[in-house]
Amino acid sequence: MTVRPWTKAALLAAVTAAALAGCTSHEINSDPEPAGPQLEFTSEPSYTEEDIALAHDMVAHYERTVALFDARGEENARLTSPALREYADRTAIEHTRLKDRFVGFSYMTGQWPPLEPLDDPPALPGDEELSPAEQVVETEPEADPSDAEGEGEGPEESPWPRVQRLEQLQGPEFDRFWRDSLVASHEIALEKARIMLDEAPARELRELAQRVLDRNPGEIEELRALPL
Repeated sequence: MTVRPWTKAALLAAVTAAALAGCTSHEINSDPEPAGPQLEFTSEPSYTEEDIALAHDMVAHYERTVALFDARGEENARLTSPALREYADRTAIEHTRLKDRFVGFSYMTGQWPPLEPLDDPPALPGDEELSPAEQVVETEPEADPSDAEGEGEGPEESPWPRVQRLEQLQGPEFDRFWRDSLVASHEIALEKARIMLDEAPARELRELAQRVLDRNPGEIEELRALPL
């Protein structure tokens, strides 16, 4: 799919502005992000199918990570550990920003929304332990075509089984499962980022992969050490 030059320029301006707006992240040690080269996109990008596939795969992964943060409820209502609450407040926005940066790259390739549905990310360790009953989710019935607001809408997507499991937990059990789910999610992000750094032809993707590699090890270490 080809993007016309004037469209590329408009997308370049929008994505660059978003990257600059989000360049201040909440690092694990609470220090400001070190100064350095900001993510920049070429004015006339030429990207490969491998670039596009790697970016879409990371978007799908971070959608699940963001879903885990959403599961904690408004104002961390479902978390009982003060340490987990502080961690969530400090880091939630950065995960949304990372997902948005990969989406922004996909816009630059002219392949967003993707031509094919995003593949489901691989199951996290422990997903296979969820019982079949915990993996079945009722979906909303298809909207009545006569309803103008719902016209063209299909059934809602079933939640990720791990998020559904969180909905059934509370108190310390919720805290532990939420923390362990994030640790597993960050470990998978590290694996994907290493592959991206080694295999992505696009410099922009390699820069994003390096951001993940710089951040996630410290986040995993901190999460594992947090008291519940």
